[in-house]
Amino acid sequence: MTPDPEGAAAELARAEHLLERSETELTECSTAYDSDPTEGRRIEYRAALERWRDRSRGMKAAEDLCLTYQLVELDAAQVEFLNRFRVDREQDAQKAERMIELLDRLGEARRRLG
Repeated sequence: MTPDPEGAAAELARAEHLLERSETELTECSTAYDSDPTEGRRIEYRAALERWRDRSRGMKAAEDLCLTYQLVELDAAQVEFLNRFRVDREQDAQKAERMIELLDRLGEARRRLG
């Protein structure tokens, strides 16, 4: 595979943009569900969580790619910060997974209750 630092940088910018949009959407869906916890809102919130989870992982992959191509030289403190930030992205994705499971359980409980 031929290194493509420009492509990696473009992918990072795209991933960052998508993640920012997803974070805004997630906030909006969460607020809507909190104020009106209907089945439709639950489904919208769940879908927003799935997109945010996937885009968090996409951002981490784009960051990994940029590091592979060593687009910037980093000192030890910057590398430590970036690694912590990347771990946070995976933890965010895992939190989204747990929230999705919780929303599914809530939906199932509501269906059973009628």
